[in-house]
Amino acid sequence: AHSWTARAAGPYLAMDADGGAAPTLRAATEPEAEGGSYYGPGGLLEIWGSAVRVQSNKYSHREDVAAKLWAVSQELTSVRFMS
Repeated sequence: AHSWTARAAGPYLAMDADGGAAPTLRAATEPEAEGGSYYGPGGLLEIWGSAVRVQSNKYSHREDVAAKLWAVSQELTSVRFMS
């Protein structure tokens, strides 16, 4: 139900599901991965490309946003994690 423009531009602005999952899978399985490291597309503007280690940005360290995301995720999935 996307517009024609979104369908036409999509392949140039986003990756398919396999490509989008690659950074997460690499981070989870990379033997040399360290806590706090980030993986993402290594291509132009980190929009697409092979999964590589990339620099985080200031937004990835927002604890208030992380807490909200955690709370919403638990609410939507009905799964509660205890720390």
